[in-house]
Formats: sequence, structure tokens, C-alpha cells
Amino acid sequence: MRKIMKRFAGLMVIFMIFCRNLPVMAEEEEEVWEYRNDETGYTAAFYDGAGVIDSKNEKDLRETLKGLTAYGNALGMTTVASGYADDNTSRAIAKSFYEALYGMETGLVAAVVLDSDLEGGCTLWIESYEPGSVVYKTISVSIANTIADNAINDTKKTISREGYEYEWKFYGYLDVALTQCLNALDGLKIAQPMKYITSALLALILAVLVNFVIVRITNSPRKVSDAEVLRSIQAEMSVRDPRMILTNTTKTYSPRSSGGGGGGGGGGGGSHGGGHRG
Repeated sequence: MRKIMKRFAGLMVIFMIFCRNLPVMAEEEEEVWEYRNDETGYTAAFYDGAGVIDSKNEKDLRETLKGLTAYGNALGMTTVASGYADDNTSRAIAKSFYEALYGMETGLVAAVVLDSDLEGGCTLWIESYEPGSVVYKTISVSIANTIADNAINDTKKTISREGYEYEWKFYGYLDVALTQCLNALDGLKIAQPMKYITSALLALILAVLVNFVIVRITNSPRKVSDAEVLRSIQAEMSVRDPRMILTNTTKTYSPRSSGGGGGGGGGGGGSHGGGHRG
């Protein structure tokens, strides 16, 4: 516990010194919760830098974070940006906190980054680490974006249905995000409504195109073949006293030719992720 507190305290000092380079507001030192999975050696941590999660809800988040340590390190957090918390800003902040604790080791971070005006605007960002690991392969860019989208939409529906205060949404975002990350790692399917909608629209467009082609083929006038045209023409030709005359000759040189081709590839980085504006 002392080790991770020192790490976060050091990180806060760095933020205050280099605030121009990292878009996060200086915050008072908050208590950091830490858990170590003795079987896997992975660690979970929670940091509420924005101070928007109450103790009861934080306890629920801790339990989900504990489950994630079966696959890698896990960090859940809130913080406040120095301005507007867009995707680039939120990703930079989430990566900085995670890498200060775990470097590029296997794991993930789910961060809610609030706008500096504290009027409720925020971005939920999810980042997974270490190419080749189960976490990295499972929480891909598309899955991270889908989970972030689900977290925002599901939480808004819950708030509307239950009448929670607006600050509850920050907990809701993290709760749904971390839970769905754990479900995905456990092999459960993640709801992907946008994927289904897109597939349905593509199927509808394809059906319209196929019907259009069929109509064009069946309704187009029949083309008369060349043989039918020739059969319909009566022609007569006679040749008398034919002669063959050689007028000139030409010579053409055709050299042998050869050819070839090639291709290329690309690479990747040590982490990837996705997010959604809430």
C-alpha cells in the first residue's frame, strides 16, 4: 500500500511540474486502494482523483477490479483534465497513470476524465496493454469502443429510470465498463447494438441492389444476336477471274520481356484502446 501511495504521490508532483505537457489539473492527494492477487501476481488499484465516487460504490468497483487480476493488472480511476476532456486528452491521462504504476505490463485501465469546468462533461477511456496477452487481444480497439459506448448508454438509461443524481453516472460508467471487460475476458459475449444495426443496414442495402439488378435484367429489351441479323438479310455475291498481287513486305522484331513485383507490411504499439464522450 505504501509503495503504490508513493508512486501516485510522485506522479502528482510530476503533473504539477509538467502541467503544460500533460493536460490534467493538479489534485489533492487522494487515498489509493490496492489489491494484489497472490496466485497471478497481478495488482488492482483504484484512484478517485476527481472525488466523485462514494465509498459504497467504490467498494463495488473494487470487487470487479479484483476479478480482473486473474488476467492482468487493473486500474480504475477518475480525474479532472485541465480543459476539455476529449479522446486524445483522456487517453494521454489514462496511459500516464497506468504506466506510472505498471509500465507496459499486461493489464488495462478504465478512466473517467472530467472537463475542468466540472459541469458533468467527461470522457470514458479504456486502454489495454502488452501485445500478445489475453487482455490485449480480448479488449481490442473495437471492443473497447463498444464497451465504452455501452457504459455511457446503459448508465444514462439507468439514471433516467431510477432518478439518480448526475454524479452517479461517473460510477455507472466505470461499473459497466469494468464489468463488461471482465465478462469479455471470461469468454462471455458483449452486447454490440451498433454492430447489429450496421449489419442490418448493409443487408437492406444489398437486398435493394440485388432487386434492382433483377428488375433491370428481366425488364430490359431482348438483344438480337448477330446470327439472327445475318439470317434475316438476303445477299448475293459473285467473283470472276480473281487475281493475287504482292504489293509490299514488312519485318517486325519482338524481344523477350520479363517483370516482377513486391509488397510490404506494418507494425503495432504496446497498447491500444477506445473511448466515448459522456
